[in-house]
Amino acid sequence: MKKNKNTFINEDLSLLLKKLNTSEISSILTRLEVKHKPDSLRDCIYTLCNEGKDLTKTTVDDILNTKNQDNTPRFSSDASRRVMKSTFLQNTIFTEEPPHFFTDKFLLDFQAAVLNKIKEKKDQEKRIKEYAESLTAKIEKSNTDSDLLCESVRNILAEPEIKEKITHRINDYIITNQGLCEIVLDFTEDIELKNFAVAEALLECPDATICVFEDALAEIGAKVIAKRTKIKNNKIIRVPEVQELRLIPRFINLPQHSETTIKNLNSNMLHTLVKIKGVVTKLTKIQHKVTNAKFICNRCGNEIWIEQPAARRTLTPPAVCNSCDRREFRFIPDESEMADVQFLQIRDAFETMNEQGEPESIDGWLMNDLVNTVYPGNNVFINGIPRLIKRGKGNEAVYDRFLEINSVELLDDNGAVELTDTDIEEIEALKKEGNLLEKEVNSIAPNIYGNKKLKELGVLYLCGGSGNKRDASGNEIREEIHLLVIGDPGVTKTLTAEEIAKRSPSVIYIDAKNTSGAGLTATADRDPFYNAWVLKAGAIVKSRRTIIDEFDKFDDKELHELNTPMQSQRLIVCKAGITANYKIKTGILALANPKGERFDLSKEIHKQISCPRTTLSRFDLIVPMFKVQNVEERKAIRDHMMTPWTNDSAREQEGIIPPELFKKIIIYAQKINPGLSKGAIQIIKKYTDHLLENEGADAVSFMERQIHPIIRLTTARARAQLKDMADEDDAKAVIRIYDYFLKKLATDTQGRIDYSKIFGDSRDTREKFETIRGVVKEISDASDTKTAPVDEVEKRVDVPVEEFDQLINEMKSKGEIWEAKPGMLKLREY
Repeated sequence: MKKNKNTFINEDLSLLLKKLNTSEISSILTRLEVKHKPDSLRDCIYTLCNEGKDLTKTTVDDILNTKNQDNTPRFSSDASRRVMKSTFLQNTIFTEEPPHFFTDKFLLDFQAAVLNKIKEKKDQEKRIKEYAESLTAKIEKSNTDSDLLCESVRNILAEPEIKEKITHRINDYIITNQGLCEIVLDFTEDIELKNFAVAEALLECPDATICVFEDALAEIGAKVIAKRTKIKNNKIIRVPEVQELRLIPRFINLPQHSETTIKNLNSNMLHTLVKIKGVVTKLTKIQHKVTNAKFICNRCGNEIWIEQPAARRTLTPPAVCNSCDRREFRFIPDESEMADVQFLQIRDAFETMNEQGEPESIDGWLMNDLVNTVYPGNNVFINGIPRLIKRGKGNEAVYDRFLEINSVELLDDNGAVELTDTDIEEIEALKKEGNLLEKEVNSIAPNIYGNKKLKELGVLYLCGGSGNKRDASGNEIREEIHLLVIGDPGVTKTLTAEEIAKRSPSVIYIDAKNTSGAGLTATADRDPFYNAWVLKAGAIVKSRRTIIDEFDKFDDKELHELNTPMQSQRLIVCKAGITANYKIKTGILALANPKGERFDLSKEIHKQISCPRTTLSRFDLIVPMFKVQNVEERKAIRDHMMTPWTNDSAREQEGIIPPELFKKIIIYAQKINPGLSKGAIQIIKKYTDHLLENEGADAVSFMERQIHPIIRLTTARARAQLKDMADEDDAKAVIRIYDYFLKKLATDTQGRIDYSKIFGDSRDTREKFETIRGVVKEISDASDTKTAPVDEVEKRVDVPVEEFDQLINEMKSKGEIWEAKPGMLKLREY
């Protein structure tokens, strides 16, 4: 007899459903949208199928009469039976009326879903089996590879020169007993050239490979100590126990292909060993991190040690006591293992950023022997492992990144930009062509007409400083150049400075209107994440060159903080319990506007710019700029501005050095440390003698302060031409520019040269002070009150009212006179 369709479905289901468990059948029914009372209905269907009931003939009563596993009725009360009956009949998958509970469509869908589920189950079992076989093979291969890696690392460390270096370091450690013992290994020389496979494993799987190195180093350390103890066994010596001696491998000189920028650091680089060039911008004081925590069970007193992951700031407690299965513990900090730790932040190096790029930063952790090895402002190579860290609370899916630092390599002030042989050949070829300085000057702001002297000073500013000259006491002589450009608005000061900045390998360009004094020097802020005070380096700490626009917008207190860094190249910060002594290697190019609409050469500098006199005196040269008044020059400026739209544009670009090549020339020039030829020395002496002989006493203190700036500019000019010696031509050219600007600033209203007018009060002003002082004394001596009325003094002094008020206020601020009572002046008694 031929089976009907429904019977076939029912028999298949009876067999198929035995291959599934309750949860799998439940998931099928959920997929089929059995929405009403799903738990009860699923259990009912599962029970009926297991009992071999024919689902095609199942009625509502059959459903309601099903029993639990203990043979008790599932729906015992009449009320529950009525509710369930009503609920079941409302479901769209069932027939609207008895006798049969399920529709044919539901049974077909149900059967298809069951078949699909069984297929999924078989596929999953197959995948699990394949994965297990693959995993077994990988484990076997991994064990083999691990053995090979261990053997390879041992062979590397057994090389005579490496073994000798390690042994020597361990013996030093035993003598000095300085905490953990670091072993510095050169990646290229000590590892890559010895075994390329180990080098690749170190870059790709640093965690496992570093552990292998630590184990191999521990074996060497144990042998060294055992041998040392055996030789000196008749003496009592203090040497660390073998188990206390932990040798930490530090890897330096990582290959070029492992180098990346912070901006390009992505998730594919997580847990690999990378090399990042940057500038340290933040640093906390030393803190102490738990590395191996001791916990005691509150119930049974069982001691449990839990190794703490490096990527977490919070403690990881035991999950459960392995003695009493309780979950309440207390942490014992005094007996836990600790490590010194410092948190730092590094920012991408300047030369790794493009013009539009914003510098990105990343946090890193210095541990153990690495603490206090760097300070804000240091140019560094950081070799470390990028990891993930959660900053917020809860189950967040987005993590921050940080660097677990393995080693730090300090770089020079230019960030150790390596010039290739091709770069050097190109620079030397440019030098052989001749007129290198002229080409450099023409390449500074070629879009701006004129300003030749400022552009030449810009080249000298970039070439200033190599830091190799020392005085008789061994102190380093400052060779960085400080320039102050002050002039009328709209004379292209800012545009020229921006072009200078584009040609510097390490520069920070700031606007005083958007910068605080702390942003200029350094400050201490409390970091909420690290829960510690963090030193933040300002512009002059982080950069080799600092260009400050709107310099006059800083207040006097902020500018006073520049005095010591500009003069002695030191910045001492004592804030929030943190004391730091920074070495400053920056040259400052400051741009300022006069207080009035125009810069007035007849007045003293300090009266025209908001800047303390002491800060003004720190600049090597003050450069005044004025609006062009000559009609022919204005026409020339107009024609130059139209050049990009003419056929002369290409010709104008001839001989212009591209900014990137210009930067390389500056880096190359910084490696040159020129001296002064005898001829140059004689030229400088002759000029300073001229100052003393012709200008008298006023020039004495000025000359003493300005002798070094002339030398700095002269050697910078030689460096710009890639010469090892500054000759007479360099000295003459510098003195010509220097004297030109000095005489512009120092000429008084009567055409006399008065150098005191530059950094202090002019001769004319001092004479007026003397006159006022004499008048006040004369009136006071004749008065019973020993005071002089302001009005009477004003009548006797032949100066305009506004100037008189200004002179009186200056004398008051200096403490030379004071008001005994309103309107009555009195001289200060010495």
